[in-house]
Amino acid sequence: MTISEILDGILSTFDVPYYDHMPEFAEGEEDRLFISYNVYDVPALFGDGAEDMTEYHVTVSIFGYIAQDVNSLYDRVISALTNEGFCRQGGVYSKSNEFPAYYRKSGELSFDLSF
Repeated sequence: MTISEILDGILSTFDVPYYDHMPEFAEGEEDRLFISYNVYDVPALFGDGAEDMTEYHVTVSIFGYIAQDVNSLYDRVISALTNEGFCRQGGVYSKSNEFPAYYRKSGELSFDLSF
């Protein structure tokens, strides 16, 4: 299973649109509440130079017009991810530069995937 399949499986359980990377909306077509995520990886190389494990770093961002909705969804998403083996590294709460009318809450997580 790939990291994308794992994330899609978890995020699809919420009744909220989610996007790999930052979405671009036409004016007036923005979702009122949505999830965006980005992933990068770091290989774990062993003595023979082979990659036996990959550590994935995931940034999950919740965007919404209502702060309470953002907080509630963030808590549920982080809980679901940690229940599936992700390790929370930290978080940030701010307004969004990409979507100025939105609140944004982001969490950093890591996940190890062995070959």
